[in-house]
Amino acid sequence: MAADRAHGREWRWLKRAAGVAIVMLAVTAAAAPWPFSLATLAPPAVAHAAVFDWSLRRPDALPAMGAFAVGLLLDVVSGPVFGLGALTCIVAHYSGAAQRRFLGPRGIGHAWIGLALTALAIAPLAWIAASAYVVQAQPIGPTLAQAALTAAIFPPLALAFAGLRAAIGLGGRTV
Repeated sequence: MAADRAHGREWRWLKRAAGVAIVMLAVTAAAAPWPFSLATLAPPAVAHAAVFDWSLRRPDALPAMGAFAVGLLLDVVSGPVFGLGALTCIVAHYSGAAQRRFLGPRGIGHAWIGLALTALAIAPLAWIAASAYVVQAQPIGPTLAQAALTAAIFPPLALAFAGLRAAIGLGGRTV
């Protein structure tokens, strides 16, 4: 009995560590220097899409503190305003978690719409924070391009994460 509880605690810890580590690896890979020009927009898009997907499909593997840690990593590797990545990843996490009952049992198309709406909600938040940081209105174009890129990369990223979750034994959905 005690051994079963200890095994359950270890399994929960391992699931959380695996989810956070996989998302952090994806953010780090997106921040690496790539030979094409869209790479400068990729880390936040990957982070938001990955946090949303994991929060929607396996929230036990990416808790809110894990999303915050991913956001801090995002701030370190590519954030112009320190703290903005953490804030936006928390928003993406809570958006995915809040939509879990409705979008969780449905397919990737519904999740894609949910992520697109989340990216559109994050865009003004990021624009306001960046503008307030430099005390000057920033151009809105890059922020909207970021939202569009986030929506564009979500389907292949979500499919890759689904395959990876299945491969490491985290398949299925928790609703």
